[in-house]
Amino acid sequence: MDKLESIEEQWQSLATRVLPNLKPGMPQYDDMRKAFFSGAFCLFMFTKRLGEPDISEEEGCQYLDRIEAELLTFVRGVA
Repeated sequence: MDKLESIEEQWQSLATRVLPNLKPGMPQYDDMRKAFFSGAFCLFMFTKRLGEPDISEEEGCQYLDRIEAELLTFVRGVA
């Protein structure tokens, strides 16, 4: 078994826990899936950008710290 889940596997895990009464094809389910994948894509593209030569290690670390703080603020607000 692969230790790293695919985005789809992560989505399925979340949907099972958070949206137990919704099924694929239902508007709220489909919209949540689109939002989940859009967020994953956005973060992937930002993370990929960190490896480009015009981004220093210091800038990359500062960026990751800002993203972590932003996400923790969000999570605390919805928990």
